Amino acid sequence: MMVSGQRQDQPPPDYFPLKLDQGGAGDPKRYAFLVSGTEGKRISAQTQILGVFLKHKAKIVSHWGYQNEAGHEFVMCLNCDMEFADITPDGLVLELRLLKSVQNTRSIQMKTRLFDGFFFPLTFLDNRALVLDSQLTFLIEHQLKTSELKQVLVEVGRIYVLDIVRQIREKLPHGTTESVLRENVLDYFMAAGFGRFSVLENDERSAQVIIRDPPLSERGEASGNHFIHGIVVGLIESFQGREVSVVEDLYDAKTARLFIALLDKKNLQSEGNPIGQTKSRALQEVDKVISSIEGTEKSQIPALAVNSSVTLNQVLKTYENEGWVGGKIGYVPEPKESHQIVVKYYDEPVTGERTSDSHPPVQIKQAHSIAAVPEAVKPVEKISSELPTEKPRKKYDMKDEELASALKSALREDDDYFEQSDYLE
Repeated sequence: MMVSGQRQDQPPPDYFPLKLDQGGAGDPKRYAFLVSGTEGKRISAQTQILGVFLKHKAKIVSHWGYQNEAGHEFVMCLNCDMEFADITPDGLVLELRLLKSVQNTRSIQMKTRLFDGFFFPLTFLDNRALVLDSQLTFLIEHQLKTSELKQVLVEVGRIYVLDIVRQIREKLPHGTTESVLRENVLDYFMAAGFGRFSVLENDERSAQVIIRDPPLSERGEASGNHFIHGIVVGLIESFQGREVSVVEDLYDAKTARLFIALLDKKNLQSEGNPIGQTKSRALQEVDKVISSIEGTEKSQIPALAVNSSVTLNQVLKTYENEGWVGGKIGYVPEPKESHQIVVKYYDEPVTGERTSDSHPPVQIKQAHSIAAVPEAVKPVEKISSELPTEKPRKKYDMKDEELASALKSALREDDDYFEQSDYLE
């Protein structure tokens, strides 16, 4: 069975956008009617009003209204297409005023209007509210350049949440459970346009929040919004009593979901940033390998800004900028200042006298330490014009792949007087 054009294989949506405007302007047959009055004890005044519109064949396009807290007074706005109505808009207004329950009625033509202007000011939890484009939060984010200013935005979002939780708690009946309070708070932020929040119960050290249909930037991105980060931090503090910090967020455009990972501040203070620690430990292991090959000289590890907002992409970018990506993983970038050393190699046993021109000295750049060169390839401070009468070549069986790689990077492969194949297997 088909339901209102909805395909059977697709579930119906569980929520819809709330339009505060009246759609496209330019239709001379569209009118907006504002009706206010008092509800009766037995007969619904609003039902009578709707009956008048239907009786005169006025097509109701949209309607909006509410009652006061006591439930006696009401106000409603109906946007109608009067093309096929058997009464004029002014005639409909007069007939509505004749109803005993109606206190006031008026109408405006929507030919050149996008908004009827009947409802003002906007209120949310009885507080005056503003409707702003969601991209404004990303504009503010873009203008705040430093991490200190972005943390201020996080704190603003956190304070905002704590105040909303307080207001909702005061409006709910005494004895309301925390689960009901939590549900109302999440509904508030959904109604306010921030998306549908789901707070996942993780371990005591971490938390995760998923936001369905979050605010998007002009480029269609949702991550990196520090005001949203502050809202999430405030929710965790309100529901779980923990102080947390956002360590990563990721937006999946296909499912329209923003995933936010958080960690306790206590753990961050005692153990440091887990992301920075993970990368630091990895770099330390690499540094140990290099130090074992090159001697005691320490490598230059890329400087990472250890803070709670560092991302994997930023870490990888730092590696790339300092030469750790693109075939250089495991090797320290070459120092800016390098020294030249002179090395003499013997290709074969020498039985007779030779001049220094027979084997010109080979100059190579020192990678980090002379210790990277095997003993048979030691630098000499001064090349003698007389060579030893006989010195057999010593062949090395180097099975250590790390030492072999260091030697390859330290020696020029185009040296005509040094055959790597004779030394490396």
